[in-house]
This record gives sequence, structure tokens and C-alpha cells, in this order.
Amino acid sequence: MLVWLLMLGSIIAIWFILPDALGEKKKKLIFLGLAFGILVFVLGSRSDLSASSGDIVGYVKWYRRAIALPLDELLDTHSMEHGYLILNDILAWLVPWDRFILYFQAAFCNGVILWYLYRNVDNIFFAVVVYICVGPWQFFLTAFRQAFAICICLVALELLKKRSFLYDIMGLIAIALAATIHTTAWVFVVVFIIRQFRVGKGFFIFCLMSVLVILLFIDDIVDFGNDVMGRVYEAGQFRGNAFGGLIPILIYIATLILCYIVWRYDKSFVEEYSFEIKLLTFGLCLYALRYNTTVVERISFYFSSVIAVLLPAVLGRQKLMSERKIATAISVGLCIALFCYRVTQQYGTYEFYWN
Repeated sequence: MLVWLLMLGSIIAIWFILPDALGEKKKKLIFLGLAFGILVFVLGSRSDLSASSGDIVGYVKWYRRAIALPLDELLDTHSMEHGYLILNDILAWLVPWDRFILYFQAAFCNGVILWYLYRNVDNIFFAVVVYICVGPWQFFLTAFRQAFAICICLVALELLKKRSFLYDIMGLIAIALAATIHTTAWVFVVVFIIRQFRVGKGFFIFCLMSVLVILLFIDDIVDFGNDVMGRVYEAGQFRGNAFGGLIPILIYIATLILCYIVWRYDKSFVEEYSFEIKLLTFGLCLYALRYNTTVVERISFYFSSVIAVLLPAVLGRQKLMSERKIATAISVGLCIALFCYRVTQQYGTYEFYWN
């Protein structure tokens, strides 16, 4: 537990230790570089026996197989997506050390997320705090291959924002690549439909209709999810902490309400962050279905991960400077409180693999 707290505490401390005299851009880059190093070290160094370690025991074993077996035999030994197995084969040839896959996954996922934040948020400190305390970071602790896929889809999102034929093709290729790591990434193709809507009633109707369609075919979706994830989820059978799921739902709703408040006096905000607003709304609808089955909750993270951009952005657009500072300070405090709650109730102990 102490390691989790030291991780967040050291990242927060770095921001305040770095002098403003460095300049805004340089301070951001140094902060992101140091935060990246800490996050990669903590995630990559955790023992298979640590709480919230997910299935990393299995993934370390698969990397050992990739070291020992030629690619054709590796592909024949499991029905897992071949893209992930090929990635293991390439990495095992470069670095034949079984723990390397954990460091590589941590570096890739955190690198993409921090790159995405840097491109889209002015208050990079708050964005990193939201990413760790509210955003997809917690999900990345247990979702190994899907973390790869989500981050590749974020790259696709940045391409699709360009709204040109060439970038659309590149974005589709990125989604297809993500699907070779985790088949559920194909759900991100819905972004091609989502971007056709303006933020308004039409889009909200689309979200509600999507929920109804999912509920109509929920048994087939759960069966598909179980095949892909190797789980035994059931429709209508909720697993997990009901209160823990309610917290993100309230945060997503509060963020969208703030977006509406800002829109009333700053129409440019909705235009600038229309993708993030629509993805968070769609992700919220999917996430709420977690009370029916965990499969849809896992899929929702392809869309709700944008909270790490949207919440800092909307607080940074509050009308008065005093409101921005107060709202951001309160939000940082609440994020830290949420992280501490999760550390004690969900993350559990942390052990280094060399122990």
C-alpha cells in the first residue's frame, strides 16, 4: 500500500518542486518525463503476487514461451489474438528477459496516455492526477492486453480528429492493429458514427438507442466477451463493488454538467472538445451497464478514458479565474481522497518482483 501512496505523492511533489522559471513548456515536459519514469517503474516492478496484479502471471509465462518457442509453435499453442503473440515474439527476440513485457506494457501505455494529455490539456498536472486517480490507470492494473488496445485507440482518436480521408484510413488501421491485441477494440469503430453527430439531442438519442440494442443482444455480447477475455461473466449477474462503480458515474455526470455550464458562455469549448464530450457520454452509458454485466464495463473504458482530458479542460474554462483555482484545488483534493480510498479498499498490498 505504501508504494502506491509514494508513487502518487512523489508525482505531485515533483510538480511543485519544479520552478516556474523553467518556462511553462519545459516544466510540463520535465514533469511528464519524471512522472512517466515513476509510473513505469512501479507498474513494471510489481510482483505477480501483488494485489491488483490481474493476469500478469499468465502474461509473464507467455513471454517465457515466446523466448523459448519459434513463432509458428507459439501461434499454435493458444487461441489468443495473434497480434499480441507476434508482439511477444518480436520483444522476446530483442530482450529475452521474462519481466521485460511488464516494463514494455507500462512504458507503452503510460507513454501514449501522457502524450495524449500533453496534446489536449493546458493544466497537465491536474490531467495526470485525474489519469491516475479517476481515469484508466486503475483499469490498466488488471487489464493487460486491453490496456494496449485502449492506448492504440487513443492514437486512432487523434487521427480521426483530423477528419480527412488519409487520416481516417490511418485511424482505421490503428483500430485494426489494436484488435489484433484485443478483439474488443473493434468497438471503437463506432467513433466513425459518433463524430457525425453534433453534441445535442440527436446524439443523446443515439446513446440511448445504443444502450437498448446492447440490452437486446446482451447474452450474445456476454458470450463474445467471455470468449475474448477468457472469463465466465453472465448477463444480469453483477460482480464488484456497487459503490465503487457509482463514484465514476457521478464524476462523469458532473463533468458533463460542467461542460453544459461552460457551453452557455463559451460555445468554442464544445467545438474544441466535441470528441471527448461525445466519447465520455457514450462511455458513461456503457459503464452504467456494469450493473448488468462486467463485460460492458470493460468495453466502456475505450471511451471513458477521455475523462483525463475533459475534466481538467472544463475546469480550466470556468468563467472566473478564482472559480478555476478553487474548483481545481477542490478537485485535486477529491481525486487524492479517492485514490487513498481505492488504495485501502481495492489495490491492496504492493510487492516488488525481486522480493
